[in-house]
Amino acid sequence: MALRDADTIELFAGFLQESNEGLDQVDQILLEAEQRPATPEQINHLFRVFHTIKGVSAFLGADDVKGLAHVTETLLGRIRDGVRELSGRELAVVFEATAQLRRLLGVLHTAVENDQEIPLDAATASICERIEKVTTSPVEEAPAPAPADDESPKDEASEPAAAKGQGGRIRETVKVDLERIDSVVEMIGELIIVESMITNADEVRSVASLRFRNYLGQLSKISRDLQSIAMRMRMVPVRGVFQKMARLVRDLSLKTGKSVRLVQVGEATEMDRSMVERIEDPLVHMIRNAIDHAIETSDVRRAAGKPEQGTIMLSARHEGGSVVIELTDDGRGLSRDGILKKARERGLVGENAEQLPDSDVHALIFLPGFSTAASVSELSGRGVGMDVVKRNVESLRGRVLLSSVLGSGTTFKLVLPLTLAIIDGMLVSVGDERYIIPSLAIVESLLPSESMVRVLGRDRELVNVRGEIFPLQRLKSLFEVPGGQDDPEQARIVVVESGGRKIGLMVDDVLTQQQVVIKPLSGGIGNAELLSGAAILSDGRVGLILNVDRMSELFGASTGARRETSENAA
Repeated sequence: MALRDADTIELFAGFLQESNEGLDQVDQILLEAEQRPATPEQINHLFRVFHTIKGVSAFLGADDVKGLAHVTETLLGRIRDGVRELSGRELAVVFEATAQLRRLLGVLHTAVENDQEIPLDAATASICERIEKVTTSPVEEAPAPAPADDESPKDEASEPAAAKGQGGRIRETVKVDLERIDSVVEMIGELIIVESMITNADEVRSVASLRFRNYLGQLSKISRDLQSIAMRMRMVPVRGVFQKMARLVRDLSLKTGKSVRLVQVGEATEMDRSMVERIEDPLVHMIRNAIDHAIETSDVRRAAGKPEQGTIMLSARHEGGSVVIELTDDGRGLSRDGILKKARERGLVGENAEQLPDSDVHALIFLPGFSTAASVSELSGRGVGMDVVKRNVESLRGRVLLSSVLGSGTTFKLVLPLTLAIIDGMLVSVGDERYIIPSLAIVESLLPSESMVRVLGRDRELVNVRGEIFPLQRLKSLFEVPGGQDDPEQARIVVVESGGRKIGLMVDDVLTQQQVVIKPLSGGIGNAELLSGAAILSDGRVGLILNVDRMSELFGASTGARRETSENAA
């Protein structure tokens, strides 16, 4: 038995689908070539299809497919070079090769489906011989028709059902336009909203019938399952972007003269397609900085007792309702003294900077234009890389966490939502309004006491949470909500953090945590920059989603400032 694992089966499934699609295109071109001469573009396309089939089949160990694709590719290469024409005998043997390849793909499908060794086909050798004969024969001997024999491939319709892709190991896939998928996801989101509105309507909630309540329960379950399936339609593995990073590491390793390898873990982890595309840029910046700044040269590593080859580990995993992507290097780590020196030169920290914890010092590298590089190189040194990382990740409603040990290495942890279409949030009330705070940004929620809230100047309020002081913002005042709570002791404070900046948001009450479908905002809304969207709640009302990243930029105190304020207040 072959005992193929799930990843190998997935490779075979992709190859079978793409090869059959390519052969469909080949047949269309060949049929047109019978009526009029094929164009150079069509000949090139034929060549590429057989070249691709040859390369992937060789990797997968499908020798018959590889051999037949190879001799056909050779013939098409001579046609492409103008030595031969795609007509007469040449056209006939390419038709024959296409039919035989379909049969071989059916046999391959059956073998993989049943986890068997791939059998050899006796007819393939004779077909290859005929194609080679046409390829090498004088041109004038080629208008004659191809001879029929008993070893010609069978008609596709005569193949057994197993060759048609019926089974359970290989998953059949269909290519669908992305806009159609987006439309389906959006319509299902609308369905979920309407279902929730119906379920929570007062007229429906007053119905006491047990059978009716069971029907509603089934409706809710099916709706949620449908939403889950729809969201998975947009999910793709991060394998593609990870492979690009592997190529980047190889290229930069050669360019810098440093020996560096990339270890990939969890490349099958899935996330929203749009998210996968948008994490590529932050990963590029982090890898460039790691190779240029963090990974030492071989002689320096040898002197430090490290392996001469540096290692960068790129991993992905699901953690709760988020995707966590980590980039770890075994380089020199971040220099606390070097960071503080540069920060003092730019006036970013005060006299008490030495008392800052390592996490606060390390967070300074995310500031715009900050760089500890002694000189500007082709790869880095201009202080734009890590700022871009933070900005891009936070635009995806994610967070960047950093840890480093001097001499041992650095780890960047990107915490990202699974999708941008749905958000996990905490529903809070202010007067008659409802707001949604993204769960990823929430540190804690608490009941404040009078001693926790302090006034600085005429209108600035601070909150002291276990010795840490940071700004307090009343959502009632921020959004001019009538009827909200004025007394902090009768309210709730939700502590949020983004980019190393904390804020306390004062609300009337914390209602519940729930998942909502994000809707874009139209113009004309006050303080729109503090909002990232809206959602229709289960009672049919609209809840506004807070843009915590922007709030932190505008109102949050920097890490250093928070500590210094705390010391002065004490």
